[in-house]
Amino acid sequence: MPPRKRPNVITPNVKAPVPTPIGTTAAPSSSAAPTTAPAPAANALPFGAKSVSEMSTPQKGAYFLSKLTRFSLLGFALWQFWPKLTGSEPWWQAVEMAAPSAGFGRYEPVVADLAKRRRIEDAFEWSWGAYEDNAFGADEYNPLSRTGHNISSAGGVG
Repeated sequence: MPPRKRPNVITPNVKAPVPTPIGTTAAPSSSAAPTTAPAPAANALPFGAKSVSEMSTPQKGAYFLSKLTRFSLLGFALWQFWPKLTGSEPWWQAVEMAAPSAGFGRYEPVVADLAKRRRIEDAFEWSWGAYEDNAFGADEYNPLSRTGHNISSAGGVG
């Protein structure tokens, strides 16, 4: 089967307009150049519709789904890259919600002390490691003697 011939997009008969010097007017051309279709407007709707009301229901669904997808992608990109663009720290790392103090359903923001939080995490991990090494499986751990014991004589509670 021979290869399919592609349609000729560029027409060789169309001549480019010749620029005229400033201060002169161009004489009207006697040769009728073939006209081309105007470029679609930036806000042109798909499916050749002039308004959304002219679209069928599936076309409206596809149109609004494409708009929703674009809006969602823009929102996701801003959510991901806003801290990098502005140089600020993300809000979810800087502010935590405290217990209600001003009435039902009202919260006061508390600025997180990230350095203190990291020190607390390190202390917990260190103490868990000591419990794991010396008394794993026991109910209580005595850090000075590095031993563990159970609350009941029947074995561990937990």
